[in-house]
Amino acid sequence: MPHPTVPVIVRHPDGDVMIALDPGVDYDPADPLVKAYPWAFAPRDTSGGIVESVKIEQATAAPGEKRARRSRSAG
Repeated sequence: MPHPTVPVIVRHPDGDVMIALDPGVDYDPADPLVKAYPWAFAPRDTSGGIVESVKIEQATAAPGEKRARRSRSAG
């Protein structure tokens, strides 16, 4: 039985009613919601793994460290 991968609110395909799709609820594969919103029931791609963030320059000086101030050049 498929279930949504994330909680989402969608419009029911048979009317103007908004429906909350709950990841804790299993839906019948023949349900019009499953057919209308297959992306909500697709398995999440977890093949990417953990990605390291880029190194960010330290904005403040560490204790005892002096940081040189850049001068703005007139241009």
